[in-house]
Amino acid sequence: SVVPTEMLEKIDFYPGNFSTQYGRVLGGIVDAGIRAPKDDGGYHGLVQIDLIDARALLEGPIPLLEGWTFAAAGRRSYVDAWLGPVLEQAGAGVTQAPVYYDYQFLAQRDFKEAGRLRAALFGSDDALEIILKEPAPNEPALAGNVGLHTAFKRAQLRYENEWGDTRLRALAALGQDNIDFGLGAFYFLLDVKSISSRLELSHKLSK
Repeated sequence: SVVPTEMLEKIDFYPGNFSTQYGRVLGGIVDAGIRAPKDDGGYHGLVQIDLIDARALLEGPIPLLEGWTFAAAGRRSYVDAWLGPVLEQAGAGVTQAPVYYDYQFLAQRDFKEAGRLRAALFGSDDALEIILKEPAPNEPALAGNVGLHTAFKRAQLRYENEWGDTRLRALAALGQDNIDFGLGAFYFLLDVKSISSRLELSHKLSK
């Protein structure tokens, strides 16, 4: 849900009996793929604004870098700018509303026989905070903030090449995941930094 639909190449759902390439997992698989930026020499984009959020997307050739194309997109909610004050005036006692944003940037070059190289940076941030002005009499420690925050960041480098019926795909990534939960004086914080890589070599034996 954090990738614009205009940047998706595929969404495949495998409820079961999926290939071993997806690893040792249970349940179903949702395989989402991001397409390459348009390489027709022109620039393409869109801007969308509504009552919930605003988003923009731009793609095309990278100036001064021959053969390189890019796609950049971002989205930011601003419902907190008007929903919080409205609810507070209505007596709901809520001074904060959900806030979320996400971003995606990728650059790619097709080297023809030498393969394709793609660099990508993407992430997401979701936060919800509610201010309890009047805690319950039997739980005075629960005064203050009640909040939940989740976020992730990824930087990826991918290389692909094909030789007839043989295909090579290599990927390396740096990542960070954050989960924060607070309830008055009690809180939980999880911060995970990851390094991951994958090398996939496939060959079609016959029809």
